[in-house]
Amino acid sequence: MLGPGSAATIEEHERLSPAVWQYLDIPPAHTPDTSPECLHDGFFGCETGRELLYPPPAVGNLGSRVDALQELVAVARNNVRDPVDLDDVDANGELRGHWRNRTGAVAHALGTSPHGNATLRDMTAQIIDGEAIAREIRAEVARRVAALRQHNVTPGLAVILVGDDPGSVSYVAGKARDCEEVGIFSETFHLPGETSHAEVLALVHQLNEDGRFTVILPQLPMPKQIDEQAIIDAIDPAKDADGLHPANLGRVLRGELTGAIPCTPNGVMELLARSGIDPAGKHAVVVGRSTLVGRPVAVLLSNKARGANATVTICHTGTPDLAAFTREADIVIMAAGRPNTLTADMVRDGVVVIDVGVNRVDDATRERGWRLVGDCDYRAVREKASWITKVPGGVGPMTRAMLLVNTVRAAEAAAG
Repeated sequence: MLGPGSAATIEEHERLSPAVWQYLDIPPAHTPDTSPECLHDGFFGCETGRELLYPPPAVGNLGSRVDALQELVAVARNNVRDPVDLDDVDANGELRGHWRNRTGAVAHALGTSPHGNATLRDMTAQIIDGEAIAREIRAEVARRVAALRQHNVTPGLAVILVGDDPGSVSYVAGKARDCEEVGIFSETFHLPGETSHAEVLALVHQLNEDGRFTVILPQLPMPKQIDEQAIIDAIDPAKDADGLHPANLGRVLRGELTGAIPCTPNGVMELLARSGIDPAGKHAVVVGRSTLVGRPVAVLLSNKARGANATVTICHTGTPDLAAFTREADIVIMAAGRPNTLTADMVRDGVVVIDVGVNRVDDATRERGWRLVGDCDYRAVREKASWITKVPGGVGPMTRAMLLVNTVRAAEAAAG
């Protein structure tokens, strides 16, 4: 029990405010630093079953007092970045909380002991917070946009949306908000679903010559009467927002990373880099071989460059024994487009999992009747992984953020 009069062996510590120390009611008597502000990092990694004594009036039974745990997050705001994931309250009343401290994401589970105090469960994977990292990137882009504006240059994004697919409409609206936030001019050319291929192609040619726009984004998927590949090929490579023009893909293959890079693969690389995960010398398994994600991310991981230099295996629907490869992987990139493709028995302890998949599954407990999941069995895999992304909130925000990066990069190149 970590309570009044008890001792704790502490090897590492982080400083928190006195309010946090007092709230947790953990005495500093046997810590290397006996000041009231001292709280060790190892507190979040105590062995299974270690009890933590919270002030009874403030918390009481955590199994029924979700609001109290939110209050704890508010008190520790200077060291806590992620709110409690309230979706992780299971049928037994166990409450799993996820925090992010200054050295990375820290995840642990809280339940209620017979004494009514909180009990630490087994340590789970550290969560790679795509939302937080995307915010950092948007702030960086905003500064670059401001610098361009000082020279009378405003980056511009033209989005071509054909039809009224709800997912595409929502996604385009999100991109517009992102652009507004960072100071990028954007305009959506929303065409009827019956628009012909020739009409979309004509619009692309028009936008290629329109100086207001530094990049062009055809929102995919498009209706079946439109040849998506031909539309992408018709975009001026210098105005390729998604980095999918053959000229830009070829440059990535050659290791030239100064131009447009496919947004989702580039987002994956940023997640790794900004989480301190170096792929160099590691075995990375990419599950999926699409031009949109699988192939370019495999190239980026294997490039002879800082933040890359991995040994890469690409697996796909023709791979007879997927688990034989993923069990040997240090890093697994899931881009299969199918729920539960990666299960806990298919990975080894300490694996890093980046889940690109976005799948809609039925869920009668949700008012809308469904929820979004990735390609891996998140709850099970996170018990073995060292780092993992969530869906949603992992790769998705990064794809949008890297679109902004491509946009401002094209504007900088055009401005010379």
